[in-house]
Amino acid sequence: MELTISLIGILAALGVLAFLCFKGVNSLLSAMISILIIAVTSGFNIVDLMVGDYATGLTGFICSNLFLFIMCAVFGKFMEQCGASLAVSQVFSKLFSDRFAIYGIMLATAVLTYGGVSIFVIVFTVYPMYLYAFQKANLPRKLIPAAIAAAGTSFACNMLPGSPQISNMMPAQLLGTSPKAAPALALICCAICIALLIVYFEWQFKKCRERGEGFDATPEVQEKIDKYLSAPKVKNPWIAFIPMIVFLIVLNVLNMNILVAGTAGVIATCILFPKSIGGVKGFSELFTVGFNDAKMAMFNTGAIVAVATVVKMTGGFQYLVELLGRLNGSPYVTFSVATTAVAAMTGSGSGGVSVAISLFAEDFIAQGCSPELLHRIGSLACDIFDNTPHNGFIVTTLTVCGLTHKEAYKYILIVSSLIPLLITIFAIIVGPMMY
Repeated sequence: MELTISLIGILAALGVLAFLCFKGVNSLLSAMISILIIAVTSGFNIVDLMVGDYATGLTGFICSNLFLFIMCAVFGKFMEQCGASLAVSQVFSKLFSDRFAIYGIMLATAVLTYGGVSIFVIVFTVYPMYLYAFQKANLPRKLIPAAIAAAGTSFACNMLPGSPQISNMMPAQLLGTSPKAAPALALICCAICIALLIVYFEWQFKKCRERGEGFDATPEVQEKIDKYLSAPKVKNPWIAFIPMIVFLIVLNVLNMNILVAGTAGVIATCILFPKSIGGVKGFSELFTVGFNDAKMAMFNTGAIVAVATVVKMTGGFQYLVELLGRLNGSPYVTFSVATTAVAAMTGSGSGGVSVAISLFAEDFIAQGCSPELLHRIGSLACDIFDNTPHNGFIVTTLTVCGLTHKEAYKYILIVSSLIPLLITIFAIIVGPMMY
């Protein structure tokens, strides 16, 4: 009976946590309310939990991931400031004919993501280019958020081995694996994902043309397109690739820590684009902006993830582990379900994979599971249902694109939920045969 009450308390606490996150309540306050429910249903002292285990879990998360968040955010800001992000996008847009220009910009988005630039930064950089490409193709703007999501949050972020994005780096940090974990499986998943995305967008483009849906150039939209076309260009756009290449080589070839890789990338931007950085003062201001962005993201994620520290102490959790362990008899299924569920509840893919690793990884590895495969499956699964309506990326992208959830959200769900779900199922079936 006590175990049942404890389990109900955990589920209720996580449900409340999801609801409060959806309503935009402060992450720490949401976590405290959730822990109160757990304490009452599991017979714990709320004060001891908060100042003891919860605080330890929160500070532990921040200590483990401090420079992961900071360096990714700071590097993205420097790339944006010096115009390198825009230059990279323009290189790819020119490589494709008008018929396939949209795919060129999607490829540019993916390259920027894989190069270490935050997807939140990329949205602002590439949006005018998507507008111009969709205008030339006479396709409706409602598909632009889905195109950005498909290129920036799927294969380039979670599937390509060596990606410096948080959803790939966090499992590496927590499991002690390499960012290139399970490379063969990752590349196969990436290829399948790209093929499915192309099929889906070609189908949607065809449907839009058959329905007579075209590009709606409002005065505000046209102003953005004109501003993009008249923007100053980097003299040699190929130089803009160098900071990303430096970042990736230091991280994946030299196998250095994310702090060293991010620092090397930032130094490269300063050397190549000194005027854009603006000297010592400009450097300090850019670092401050990037640090503040990282600080907010890191604390919000940590506040949610640390709830897992408290959950693990309950009798209801032990009972839940036993129940989940019976899912098809596969720890990988359990791990993916846990990752997906928490990501959906919190609207955070990094939160989902962090909680799942915290709760299950140690036991599953002891049972003989491959840490590399857990890394890859966790990185894939966290992308399935983290795109809830309150997800920060979804809200930011729709706001930048000037569209509502009603207009564009269903297309985002296909490319960032259904297709990643199919890829994750494939990885769970094929992965154990390879690793």
